[in-house]
Amino acid sequence: ALKESMAVLQSDWDDADKNEAGSESAAQSSLSKEEEKIAETYRKMFKMRIPTEAVEHKMTRDGVAENIVASVLAELGQESSTPTEGLSEEEEKIAETYRKMLKLRIPPEAVQHKMTK
Repeated sequence: ALKESMAVLQSDWDDADKNEAGSESAAQSSLSKEEEKIAETYRKMFKMRIPTEAVEHKMTRDGVAENIVASVLAELGQESSTPTEGLSEEEEKIAETYRKMLKLRIPPEAVQHKMTK
């Protein structure tokens, strides 16, 4: 059951990465090339799993234009929360704890380690 749960969680993590990549192209169309270059710096921070609040603070500190900030942060709202198939009600409750950890951008390896304790 642990391996099945981990596979489901890894799938959720991969889906979130795919959604981030898909939303990138939608957000990019509303920015100029110069603005896009600025936004890419902060997208890389998200890809490196730096917390949203830290990236937002960095953009504010750097004086980034509001439309760029909105475009970069809008990408995070696009994450999927698809229901999981194949888990019992009890397993689903357990898995939800770990899904929350992944949504908080805790690295998958750390979540997996926590699951084995």
